[in-house]
Order: sequence, then C-alpha cells, then structure tokens
Amino acid sequence: MPEFFNVILDFMTQFSGGRGGIDHNVVQFGLAAILWGTLLTYARARRKEDNPERERLLIFAFSFGLVRELFMLGMAFILALGLVEHQLLHVVFPPLEHSLQYAAIFAVAGAFLQFLRRDIKLARRYLLGSFLSLAVCYAATFWWWGSYIYANPSSRFGQTWCDWLFHGTATFWLLIALFFAWRGRQCSSRPLVLSALGCFFFAVFLKIPDMAFAELYEHIYTPISHGAYLLGIFLLVAVYLREQAREGKRAKQQIMQLAYYDTLSGLPNRSLFYDRLQQALALADRSHNRFALLFLDLDNFKAINDTYGHACGDQLLKAVANRLRGCLRMGDTLARLGGDEFIILLPDILGTNAVVTVADKILQQMQKEFQLDLTQLFTSASIGIAFYPENGKDAEELMKHADVAMYAAKEQGRSRYHLFSNEMHRRIVERHRIADELRVALQNEDFVLHYQPQVDIVSEKIVGAEALVRWKHPQKGLIMPGNFIEIAEETGQIQQLGEWIFKTACKQLKIWLNQGLDDFKLAINLSAHRLEHSDFLSKVEKILLLNNINPQQIELELTESGMLRDTEKALELLNHLKLRGFALAMDDFGTGYSSLSYLKRYPFDQVKIDKSFIKGINQNNDDTVLVKTILSMAQHLKLTVVAEGVETYEQLAYLRELGCDRAQGFYFSRPVPPDEFAESLFASQFNSELSSA
Repeated sequence: MPEFFNVILDFMTQFSGGRGGIDHNVVQFGLAAILWGTLLTYARARRKEDNPERERLLIFAFSFGLVRELFMLGMAFILALGLVEHQLLHVVFPPLEHSLQYAAIFAVAGAFLQFLRRDIKLARRYLLGSFLSLAVCYAATFWWWGSYIYANPSSRFGQTWCDWLFHGTATFWLLIALFFAWRGRQCSSRPLVLSALGCFFFAVFLKIPDMAFAELYEHIYTPISHGAYLLGIFLLVAVYLREQAREGKRAKQQIMQLAYYDTLSGLPNRSLFYDRLQQALALADRSHNRFALLFLDLDNFKAINDTYGHACGDQLLKAVANRLRGCLRMGDTLARLGGDEFIILLPDILGTNAVVTVADKILQQMQKEFQLDLTQLFTSASIGIAFYPENGKDAEELMKHADVAMYAAKEQGRSRYHLFSNEMHRRIVERHRIADELRVALQNEDFVLHYQPQVDIVSEKIVGAEALVRWKHPQKGLIMPGNFIEIAEETGQIQQLGEWIFKTACKQLKIWLNQGLDDFKLAINLSAHRLEHSDFLSKVEKILLLNNINPQQIELELTESGMLRDTEKALELLNHLKLRGFALAMDDFGTGYSSLSYLKRYPFDQVKIDKSFIKGINQNNDDTVLVKTILSMAQHLKLTVVAEGVETYEQLAYLRELGCDRAQGFYFSRPVPPDEFAESLFASQFNSELSSA
C-alpha cells in the first residue's frame, strides 16, 4: 500500500510541480500560466457583455495570476542558469510570490461574490479587507526580511514565519468567501465556482499542516496542494466554457424567437404559422378531417394609432393577443401576421357551428374595454372564416379566402364575421380576369374619354365638362369605370391609367382651345393612389408643358375616399396644386364621414353634391334639407356648387331657386365622345353669344 501511494504521488509530481522548490515546479508554473492566460482572454472578450463589473474584476485577478506564474517561471530559469544564489533569492522571493498569488485568488473570490450575491457592496468590502490584510502581510514580512533574514540568509525561521502569516490570512479570507458564496443565488455556474474556491482553499490550507510538521511531509503535501491549485484554475476555465455554451444556446433560442415569433406580442409569426398550417393540411388530408382559418383584423386601428400614438397602439395589440389566447383551445394556433392582423387555426373542428361559436366569443371579447397604461380604449374586430377542404386545398388559397371573407365582414359594417362562399370565389376569379385583361388594355390603350357637360344653371351655358373614362373592350364593348377602377387601384394599374386619362384630356382640351373655345374648365378625376406616387407632380407639369395648357383651365376632382391617408402630405400637395392655378373640387360631397372636416382643412374651390341627394330633391324632405344645408354652407365658405345627377326640369328649376351655381346630369347630356360633345359645346357658346347680342 505505501508503494502504491508513492506511485500516485510521483505521477502527480510530474504534473503538479515536484516536491518543493521553485526549480522543480516549472511544469506547474507553465500549466498555470497557460490557464491564467486563457482565462484572461475569455474575460477580455466578455468585458462588454452581460456582467461587465464581474469581468473587470476578473481581468484584474487573472492578470495577477498570470504575472505570478510568469514571475515564478522567471525565477526558476534564473536559478537554473545560476545567475543568483538560491539562499539570496529567498530573501525577497516569498513575500512577492505570495502577494501575487493571493491577490489573484482574492480578486477571483470578490468577483464571483458579486456575481452570486448580486451585491457589489459586499464584494467591495471583501476586496478591501482581503487586499488590506495582504498589504499588511507584505509590509510585515518585508520589514522582517529586510532587518533579519537579509543578515541571516541561511535561517529558515524567517521564511516559515512569512509562510504562516500569508497562508493563515489566505485561509481566513477564502473561508469567508466560501461562506458567502454558498449562500448566493442558484445558477448553473454556482457549483463550478464553489468547487474552484474550494480547491483554492484546500491548496492553501494544506500548507498549514505541512508547516506544522516542519515540512517533514512536504513530498506528500506539495503535489496535492499544487494539484488542487491547478484544478481550481481549470474549474474557472470550465465556468467560462459552460457560460459560453449556455450563451450559444441562448443566442440560438433568440435567433429562433426572432425567426418564428412576433417580437411585440410573442405570438407565432407568419413563417411559423405557415409551417403549422402545412402540418394541419397534411394531417387533415390523412385523417379526412376539416379545419378552419379565422382571419382577424382590428377595426379603426389606424385611427387609434394616429390619435393615441404608436406606443398605445402596441399596448393594444399586446392586450388583444392576450385576450385572443383566452378564447382558444390548447391545440389551436394563434399568430400575428403583422400590423393589426391576426390569424387563427382551429384543427379538428366538429362542424361549422363550433367555429361560429369561437368567432362569436372573440367578437364579444373584442367589444369589451381595454385597460391600457394611460387610457381605456374600445375597439372591435372583423373576422373572415375559411374551411378546409371546401374553401381551399393549399395554404395560400385558404389564407387568401379567409382574408377575402374578412374584408367582406368589414364591408357589411364591421365587428362581425363572414364565412367564405362560392359566390365570393366566383367574384375573386372575375376580378383576377378583369385585372389581367386590364393589363392588356393598358398596353394597347383600349380606352376612350367621354365628356359630360357642366352647365351654368342661370344661363344654361356649358361652362365646363367632366372627363369620364370608358374601357373599349374588344368583346364586351364599352365598360363603365365602376367595373374596373377599383381593381386598377388594387393592382397599381391606376398609375398608368390615370396618367393616360390626364394626358388624353389635356390633348383634347388643347384641340378645343385651338378651335376658339374660351371660359371653360375641364374636370379630371384623381385617385389617391395617383397622388401618393412620388413623381405625380413632375408628370403633371410635363403634360401641361407639352400641350401648352394653363392650369387655370383644369379642375381636379377628389372624392373623400380618394384623399391621402397622410393629412399633412395631402395639405402640402393640394396647396402646391392650388398655387399652380388648378381649381380643386370635392366630388360626391356628403357621402362620407369627413367631408365637412376636409372642406375646413383643404383649399377646395368647389363642391359637387352627390347625385343620391339630387334624386330625391323636392320629393324627399331629408334630401331637400341636406341640399339646402350644403348650398347655404358653400355660399358662406364662398365655394362654387355643382349638382350632379340632374335628370328633370323640376330638379333644375328647384336648384335654380335654391341658388345652386352649376348642374350636371342626363337632363343636359349623357357623357359623349369628344366630337359629339364639341358640337354641343360650340352650339352652346354660339347661342350664348346670340342671346347676349
């Protein structure tokens, strides 16, 4: 047994530094220097990350440890080369060796006390006390060695006294560090940190019984002590390796979170939802089950954002997400697609009624008050519902049909749900067909402009006209704008179509002007999509210059729905057009919610009363009152009024009696091609000249 023990000690000696004496410890110093250097590299790389205070202390500690090992290596080489006598070296060596080593260990202990206890004051008190004790030890031994050992370099009493002082102090402070670290918070690094501090404590403490037995068993204690010291440093390396692995795992989780989850609500995003939808399709196809998609959009969310700010809007979206979670089963999937759009996957449904029940529950929850940080809000939602397999065979088709059904719910009054139907599918196919044919028509310029006169009510003279586009379809003949303008706006084709209308109208106006036309304004309708285009103004100027048209002879008509969403940008743009000389008209006045506010905010010159009010004038009391009110208001605002849809002489006479300025409608003329309109136009001017003569 003793022989086996000696073999073990000899093996440890090879890797822990021999049996005493710095000249035999080159391997230990080298290994320790490599480990301290590795730790220093890790700490410097992480000094700007999660815990900079800890890393700054550890950089300080690891630097001391590396300097100590390099110092010990230097001393070993100096002794090996015989540059300094062994006994003379011991006069100044032990105090500096112990100070560097324990400074490193105390700084490590202080840094991890701060990390485990989350108490910077405790760590600072520990560092202050331990370093102050270390300074006292160094001063005492330096004075003792300077006055006694230097005169008696062969004496071992001085060296032993020095070792007792340093090792006893280190044992005390490491015991304190272990006590407080043991009571620190639970974390994945805590066992390794405690083990490392325990190894340092064991390495220091072993020197006390070694000195107590006058170093008779140094050959036993020294390799064990050095091994514990190296193991402690290695465990610190393991702390960093573990933290690095944990941070790599956390970074991977964050990447997954960003890739598949919405950062605001924490719900699955479009990518993750699409993946789950594909799984639901595969499962439903195998099991022949049905499932449903619910496409949900908040009503008037933009108004809330504009009124209360985006921060409040974000809070509302979070609250909506939490409320929707409470309406669903464990196996259902709720995702946020972006903005105020949410989508829900209900797998394994028993029937349509089960889905309708969920939709009703959601609508009821959405109508309840939302209590946010700074305010209370009410909102509602519109829901579109599509079923597999009736309403679609793949993910794209189902999501598209649920979206279409949601817009149908909004059109029906909002705060309701709508089931996708075959009729809706037929309309979608028809709209796609129209969009494709419209694209070809734009390439071939298969459009014509018809002109409807605007007549001065008193003189019945034609004073203007509205240019109205017609699609000259090769099979269906002339198609009215109500059948394709909305589709052109949705597909973005309105840009090309609007430019063609403006250019063609200006060309025709130039022809009439060259024929002697005067005191005439041509009205051209503008879409909000045209106004939002960045090069709108430059293209308008180019067309005017090309045809030598004065902007004062053109009137631009905008509907309430055709106004820009950005009110500030709209005001700036309309003011620019007004300064250039264009007349601005509010078309279909009275049909929207914001018509009055638009008149107050924007520089309109004219309002056009919608034909739905003119139709019932002098017959329906409500329409009559509304028309009178509009005329009275316009007169006070000094705005010209045009009545649209005048079809009878009685309507014209009553409008003349009320003081309306102009009229437009079938009573005078339907919209006609330019040649036919020119005949009526010049005939009207000729008759006016005769009557005035």
